[in-house]
Amino acid sequence: GKIPMGQRLVIANYTTELEPTNAIYYHWSAYTNSALEELNGLRDAIVDYYENLDTEIKTEEDQKNHFNLACLSAISGITGRDEKSLKYIQSLNPDYTNEDANRNEGIISFTDEGVENLLFWSEGTVCIYWEFNEDRTPNFEKTTFDFNSLVFNEVEEELVDEGYYSRNQLNNMKRHGLNYDLEVLSFDDITELQDNLPSVWYDNKAQIFRCKIE
Repeated sequence: GKIPMGQRLVIANYTTELEPTNAIYYHWSAYTNSALEELNGLRDAIVDYYENLDTEIKTEEDQKNHFNLACLSAISGITGRDEKSLKYIQSLNPDYTNEDANRNEGIISFTDEGVENLLFWSEGTVCIYWEFNEDRTPNFEKTTFDFNSLVFNEVEEELVDEGYYSRNQLNNMKRHGLNYDLEVLSFDDITELQDNLPSVWYDNKAQIFRCKIE
């Protein structure tokens, strides 16, 4: 059958192993390249947030609150239906209003229920596993993300049946397989993937054909 279209992207941010600390929903971004762009934008905004922070982060709770505010700074806001997330952010920043919240520009939730709801609608989820430095700021070198659901996996039969490629062409790709581990990527890998990931490739590690969601 036709390869389906992905649209709704969710980035789930883990700062501990158990549950996501927050989740961000983008209405049109569950395509391979768009998702990489959103990840880049998220990173840049979080870097900016901490560079402009002039207070010390002393406790674990402070660490979580600042991280959540940093993520909020990256996107348009909190949806009006998510009252608990709104109250939480207003407890940290009483001036916050969510009038700019727009699902195309990213909306965020900080409650278990809200996160679950966003994940329910997701057509492509990127999980980021955040590591922190001793000063409780994010460690961008050690943080990794799982990008596996932002490509189509095991697409060999479709590619042949739909007439996109012949067996010979696929066998040729196999001989020039690629070695990206999409489950453990770092922010430093984003540019490399943006520049070099082909539409279709053979993954040596997983031993399957994969293609971009475009």
